[in-house]
Amino acid sequence: MEPWHTDAVRSRLDLALASHRHWTGRDLVPGLPAAGSPGRYETLWSMPRVLVSHGTEADPVFWYGNRAALELWELDWEAFTRTPSRYTAEAPVREERARLLDRVTRSGFIDDYSGVRISRTGKRFRIRQAVVWNLRDERGMPAGQAASFTDWEPLPTMKTAAILGASADPAKFGHQAVLAYARQGYTVWPVNPREPAIAGLPAFRDLASLPGRPTVISAYLPPPVLLGLLPAIAALGCDELWLNPGTDSPEVVAEAERLGLPMVRACSIVGLGLSPSQLGT
Repeated sequence: MEPWHTDAVRSRLDLALASHRHWTGRDLVPGLPAAGSPGRYETLWSMPRVLVSHGTEADPVFWYGNRAALELWELDWEAFTRTPSRYTAEAPVREERARLLDRVTRSGFIDDYSGVRISRTGKRFRIRQAVVWNLRDERGMPAGQAASFTDWEPLPTMKTAAILGASADPAKFGHQAVLAYARQGYTVWPVNPREPAIAGLPAFRDLASLPGRPTVISAYLPPPVLLGLLPAIAALGCDELWLNPGTDSPEVVAEAERLGLPMVRACSIVGLGLSPSQLGT
């Protein structure tokens, strides 16, 4: 059964459409069937125009994305509707996105938004002329925000960095590396089995959970743990495997050489031209 079949989703979609008309004075999709008609919600689901909406949580989570949105962000319904909306933007542009949402909150809507977003696998795309509006419930109270657009273009794929041993502790190099790679324009995939997010980025449980082959893997793990992961690293592949100080034991180096891994035995933060003192720690 398609997600739009549920009464809860249909009701919220009706609210989103009514809110759009309230703020803009026009219908988002002219000629839609009447509220309650299955054709109304099927049209919203299958139309080429992207439609997304999040709720009123402190860290707002998507409750809806139509098929065009799911394809663009490369997520299924279950994953998309568990995703905080801020994660659809890269870390360096999230402050700009927050300013956008504040502007919508004050004005009710905007219809000229352009910005860069990122898919699950790190594909970047630029949105143009998006309409973003506040949702109002039957009493006129805030009920979230929605966005819709038809114009977007793919952008060159950014380099990606997987940080093994990424840490939520700002004092640790495994945290500082996440910040460093993000600052230098990488799409960063923190790997940590216990943290849902690190430095505002969604974390991955293990190498098998990564959305693709990373350009760089930077390791911050004890040598015995890293040694056990080297076959998986070799199977996944990367252009560079950075063995940061303390990880490059003789056993790790010997096995990495045997597997033909492209080792760099140095501090990856320094290799990016940065130092921990520049990363707000």
